[in-house]
Amino acid sequence: TIAAGAGLGEGFAMPCDDDSLTQISHGLSVLMQRDTQRRILERIAERAGVDLRPAACWLLSQIGKSPGVPVSDFARRYGVDRERLARAQDDLERRGLISPATPAGHVLMLAGQEVNERLRIARRERMGELLADWSPEEHRQIAEILRRYASDVEGERLSVPRSAGSSRS
Repeated sequence: TIAAGAGLGEGFAMPCDDDSLTQISHGLSVLMQRDTQRRILERIAERAGVDLRPAACWLLSQIGKSPGVPVSDFARRYGVDRERLARAQDDLERRGLISPATPAGHVLMLAGQEVNERLRIARRERMGELLADWSPEEHRQIAEILRRYASDVEGERLSVPRSAGSSRS
């Protein structure tokens, strides 16, 4: 049992020694690098049997999660190069995976929904392989740690003044 007043880290058995924290921090930093994200998306697309570039895979997923959001908003929100996303958008439209551009943004076409689902399944299967020897409790712990970290990073990103954040585009 967790003693009353125990810290959240103790309740979730989070690593607290400097070496573990350094390793976690390094691992998350590597995952956040664009080159790493690109390689991950390439592998997921290959696993799913999808012939799309990483930017197109990413954009397809974003449109699936947030239909109707203009591509320029994704570029601004996530600090992604607008030209790269414009090329991905053109590719997805040409293949009939997303609706043609409108002022209201895009939605996934039926073929896009199917491809997006194949990518989602490939991501989930790969994650399952990586965590196969972890217990369900460890799954819950890492999910909570990553949720809190993502929430913290998202909060920092949203608190950056627009003029400071726009220079990354």
